[in-house]
Amino acid sequence: MHSTGEFKDGEYEGTWKVYHQNGVLKQIGDYSKGKAEGFWKFYHENGRIWKYGDYVNDQKQGFWKYYTPERILERTVLFKNNKPDISVWQNKKGSDMKRTNALIRNKPIIPN
Repeated sequence: MHSTGEFKDGEYEGTWKVYHQNGVLKQIGDYSKGKAEGFWKFYHENGRIWKYGDYVNDQKQGFWKYYTPERILERTVLFKNNKPDISVWQNKKGSDMKRTNALIRNKPIIPN
């Protein structure tokens, strides 16, 4: 695996890119004083988006979306303090919500 970016005072700083062994971009995001900050994107080995979302002070925050290698939305997760608060799974079509499973505060619920 190969990566590009800069260090400042021995810590990650600015935009960093990490590549899969096949040379395809694996992830891109910014660091501030060694901590992940802002919008990050991660990719499958085929170059298609895998997941994306925000980091605040090196912790996942807000909504993150996850996709299959075939570009189908797999799930949406709401993170609070780097922990999933709500997870909504899609079926294989990605748009049909009939088979949705959700977690609220890490406890399963059954939607109506």
